[in-house]
Amino acid sequence: MEKVNSEKFQVVKNKVVDIITNSLSENSGETNGDFVLDNYAINSIDALEMLILIEKEFEIEIDDDDLNAELFMDIDHLAEYILNKISDDYFS
Repeated sequence: MEKVNSEKFQVVKNKVVDIITNSLSENSGETNGDFVLDNYAINSIDALEMLILIEKEFEIEIDDDDLNAELFMDIDHLAEYILNKISDDYFS
């Protein structure tokens, strides 16, 4: 990953971590690149809330075809997905 994309990735990843930790009432694991849904008490309402916050924050729409457990298996994967969807204007 080139330096600019690496910096953008880190910005996105940090924001995703903020969204996740702020939207979950019980945080029983570490929110780093190892984020696994099984480490948290996440129900469907929590997941929906996180999706809405992510879409709103990054001004993206997560495609229905992309909504699967694999997308949320770790923060790095989710951040990379978001980085590929967002406009460069987000970083302006």
